Amino acid sequence: MKTACSKSWTDVNVDFANRLVRNCCMSADYLMPDTLTIDFFDNSPYIQQRRRSTLAGEQHPDCEYCWADERAGRNSYRSWMNKYDNFKELSADQSDVRYIDVTLDTVCDLSCLYCAADASSQIAQEEGKPIRDAGTDADFETFKEWLGTLRGSVVFNFLGGEPTASKRFAPMVEYISTLDLDVRIELCTNGNTKPALMKRLFDIIEKSDMSWGVAFSNETVGQDSELLRYGLDWNRFKQNFVQYAQHPKIQDVTLAATVNAFSIRGFADYISWVHHAMDQHAPEKTFGWVGNYIKRPRALDIQYLPQVDRHYISAAQQVFDSFDWQGTVKNRDKFKHFLQTMHDRIGTATPENKLEDFISQKQSVKKKDLSSLL
Repeated sequence: MKTACSKSWTDVNVDFANRLVRNCCMSADYLMPDTLTIDFFDNSPYIQQRRRSTLAGEQHPDCEYCWADERAGRNSYRSWMNKYDNFKELSADQSDVRYIDVTLDTVCDLSCLYCAADASSQIAQEEGKPIRDAGTDADFETFKEWLGTLRGSVVFNFLGGEPTASKRFAPMVEYISTLDLDVRIELCTNGNTKPALMKRLFDIIEKSDMSWGVAFSNETVGQDSELLRYGLDWNRFKQNFVQYAQHPKIQDVTLAATVNAFSIRGFADYISWVHHAMDQHAPEKTFGWVGNYIKRPRALDIQYLPQVDRHYISAAQQVFDSFDWQGTVKNRDKFKHFLQTMHDRIGTATPENKLEDFISQKQSVKKKDLSSLL
């Protein structure tokens, strides 16, 4: 069972815009059938086969994201995310859903350099492609029917696009509030929400009786952040961050850092800014970090950077360690482990593409000089 991972049993990731289901955000996806049934979310033939295979100690191809890292001697995503110690009592047709990622649509106000048209309406418009919104009314109704079969504690993590901009967000949260579940709502935001939509969001939060948390998708500061997360207003991000952190119904804040070749030089500064902001504006509120690497587009994967760039991560490690006195930080050891894996990942592969070529291609679409990121 050395290849089994809890996420095959606990996680359901639903992308309505592209009609996809994943059982782990890093695994292969499964296209929803034309006639969707409730068992497809957590007990499809595909996930049952993966569970059966990994319980037998096999490396199932769905999980190639992790196997590739492990073959290279690197810590994989599952190495720090698996929550099960014992798989002996589990079966292939038994789910234990505790975490649900929901992408309602691709509506977004940013066109991040590492994102794509199937995940951002803004990028689709820039590239002259149709905006992805394949989810049907029947899909949403089947999803809600499935939710009604769940029991216990479930975390709902709303992704995008940008969920605060989605017209479907408020109705879905209202429905979830009627379920016989111990619910926590997590909102992953780019932090760029304009005042009118911020007011709408806070109205939703204040009317609900559920637990709330907010995660910020960002990794660097200032102009680098505005160019990498193209369309971001860094000053608005800072203002919104403080509003979220100070809201009494938001129990904690998560920093969801998606590390890439362009963000590592400002990562230490971002860590410092976050910790100082929390200490100044919400000193009693719990917050913590989760990390991941960009692997697509491949040019932005930090494994292709020169080893000398590890000094950026060494600086981030030093900054994070300097806040050991801050008692409201959760998952400290896990993030330290992630920082070390990130440090060790840099320079472990030969570059396949030049970052200059990637920037040149992006500039032709966005019609703005992005060369300061290099």
